[in-house]
Amino acid sequence: MTSAPRTILVISHGHPSIRPGGGENAAFSLHQELRRCEGVRSLFLAAAPASHFNKDQDLICFDVESESWLLKATNDWWTFQSACSLFRGDQLYKLIQRLQPDVVSVHQIMHVGIDVILKLREWCPKARIVYTLHEFLLICPSNGQLRNSEGVHCGGPVSTGCPQCLPSMMSDQHLLRQLRIQMLLEVIDHFISPSFVVRDRFVARGMQEDQISVVPNLLPEQLRSLSTTCSGQVKNLNTVFGFFGNCTEPKGLDLILEAMMEVVRLQPEAKLVVHGPVHAVLEQGMTRNDSYALKLSRLLVCLGNHVILSGPYEQQELPMLMKDVGWVVMASRWLENAPVVIQEALACRRPLLVPAFGGMAEHVRNGFDGLHFAPESVDSLRDVMLQVCRYPEIWHDLKSTLAEPFSAEDALQKHLELFKFRT
Repeated sequence: MTSAPRTILVISHGHPSIRPGGGENAAFSLHQELRRCEGVRSLFLAAAPASHFNKDQDLICFDVESESWLLKATNDWWTFQSACSLFRGDQLYKLIQRLQPDVVSVHQIMHVGIDVILKLREWCPKARIVYTLHEFLLICPSNGQLRNSEGVHCGGPVSTGCPQCLPSMMSDQHLLRQLRIQMLLEVIDHFISPSFVVRDRFVARGMQEDQISVVPNLLPEQLRSLSTTCSGQVKNLNTVFGFFGNCTEPKGLDLILEAMMEVVRLQPEAKLVVHGPVHAVLEQGMTRNDSYALKLSRLLVCLGNHVILSGPYEQQELPMLMKDVGWVVMASRWLENAPVVIQEALACRRPLLVPAFGGMAEHVRNGFDGLHFAPESVDSLRDVMLQVCRYPEIWHDLKSTLAEPFSAEDALQKHLELFKFRT
């Protein structure tokens, strides 16, 4: 007699078709791969803004074919109280009772909330709950970036809280947040980190090393199957730089633009193509007279035609977009974890320029997968960009040493091993 398939519920802080981002894409890619596994039924539950729901709705079926649901998102970034109703007999309870997941794979509490996870433990006492850490949010209350208001990297909260970054939050509010997170930690059976950087920080904060496994994120199948000869035009590709992703201040787009100011003065053929929501950042920031938005606007005006703003993109478009740039550039001001854009660039056979710290330095081997520069240093980035513009052989040499994207088969197998039944 054939046994019933194991049911896995993948929970994400957003659906990539609504809120595209590295964590959302990684969670959905895992869901898609699980659906291809024999004896496994995978379901996807993603938080979504209230505008997607009618007044009396907390939960809707988003896509029947991929078995995806949307859950009303919470905007509580402090104690992570869930926004949906969690009473027995309500929509989420009925769905969970019908699905009866054997495994719950959680990819963020942001927008989902802690209460949903606590209720899942109550409703599914035999289910195994595995939590994937995509940043430092469970440690750091300031956007999970372990970076204070002055841009200095720190190890996490002290007993008195984080008065420098969050002066309006009293010590009892910090305590409430810590207690809520502790409640969450106690119902998690195992943790996954896509990088050693994140794992080591959590171990340093008290997590047992055997509680957390390092497993890479999965790329979607269409990126993993790219031809390694997908090179696009070759002539002068070494002078074309590409930025892909979120354009907010922690991502350091302004640092890249500042470096470009010097680069184009000495190498006027150099260009930067920005794939991301720059216009949205400018519009929102200018209405608040935000210094970062004002800085971006000024730099873009000065650079003129040397910068091309291509707007937001979807992950499946990356092969076509990356073939027209020579270098993928990152300038994040925080440690990062395992930026999916690095795997995407390697899949598209593009070397990277990245800061020499955190998950970026971990996943981009200096001199093999790209080149490193000093974190938050415009001068260092400028020097590296000028070097690769002047010596095109660097680009050609790196093209032959780029790492292959992580093995999806190995990553999937490791996930399945960790998704064992709770005893």
